[in-house]
Amino acid sequence: MNTRAVLQDQGNDAIDSDIDPVFLQSAGYSTVAGQNTDAADIGLIPPAAITGTTFTDGQLNVLGSADGFQNNQIPANNASPLDSTIAGVSVLLIDALTGNVIRNTYTTEKGEYFFRNLADDIDYKVAFEEYPTFCPTCPYTFFNADNNVNDTTDSDANAASLLFYAGKNYAQSDVVNGLSPMQLRKNVDGGYALMGSILPVKILNLAAEWQGNDGLITWQTSEEEDVAYFAVERSLDRGITFEEVSKVGAAGNSSEIKDYDYTDSNIGNTTQNVIYYRLRIADQEGMEKYSDIVALNKTEVTADMNLELYPNPTQDIVHINYQVQEAGKMTFYLRNELGQTLDKKVFTAQNRPLSVDFNLEKYPSGKYFIEMHAPSDVLTKVIIKE
Repeated sequence: MNTRAVLQDQGNDAIDSDIDPVFLQSAGYSTVAGQNTDAADIGLIPPAAITGTTFTDGQLNVLGSADGFQNNQIPANNASPLDSTIAGVSVLLIDALTGNVIRNTYTTEKGEYFFRNLADDIDYKVAFEEYPTFCPTCPYTFFNADNNVNDTTDSDANAASLLFYAGKNYAQSDVVNGLSPMQLRKNVDGGYALMGSILPVKILNLAAEWQGNDGLITWQTSEEEDVAYFAVERSLDRGITFEEVSKVGAAGNSSEIKDYDYTDSNIGNTTQNVIYYRLRIADQEGMEKYSDIVALNKTEVTADMNLELYPNPTQDIVHINYQVQEAGKMTFYLRNELGQTLDKKVFTAQNRPLSVDFNLEKYPSGKYFIEMHAPSDVLTKVIIKE
């Protein structure tokens, strides 16, 4: 638990704490035979917690029924809302200072999530998966964050602040700070709304690759209807924030395969080891959606050559061999397609070959991911369980 000791020796030895909050020990005690010392106490500051809900804003699959907050009232456009909470949504707890994911949980049957036992001296963010499993192919997106003055009912997920984690986009809240001991910070919520019909474009084969010192981003479309442009966005801070680097004009209307590309000149000169890209797709009416995120990794080629997975496909055991390039902590994750961690193995590696095994025998057939975190490398490979 994230408890802390209170200040030591505040005056009344019968009721104060006698433990040094830094070294977690008391001063020495002298006793004689038959004597009891009953005033050696420790006072602890209990941890805090964050909770919230995920909900559909407006009637499921009814365009225009969103009004910006969770309720069951008739909005101004007279659409008939049916706001409801959503179970099974993946929610992340993030260290706001470092951007690191601290925990991952899923909403309950009532659409609630809880992050308990939190230190009150850390600032956090909460992030919600972009397309939850309740409607993975629906054009649901996050309603505008803080759209309503009542924080108990509006959404706090900001679709403009996406984080890429375990193969998914997550929309982050603003910083949750100022937690106090025993506080339950409520109403950090994620609201989903049907913002329009599926944007009339199908993206195929979005990819990023190195062309010398340049980054080449390529994609195809198989269908377009009234598409205005593709905005290429880039992130240099691990996918936390993105900035637009170019607009690429769209064909507009087409039922044929169309090829597009953008060259990010001399991006190899950046000090970042991993550069992330995504597309913001806009139609003629101003509706927008985001593509998946792709990445350029300066160490990707070397790391990939040094990581071996076999057999693939497998029925049970998958063996991993990695030629360690930099000594230090290494973590291997086995994740499913929902991004859930099924198994994790941590090593303090030296500059020599490292072998790791995962057993998939008890898991159903399908696609799984081996994710390796090394001191300077992050690499994900797909494993197929037969």
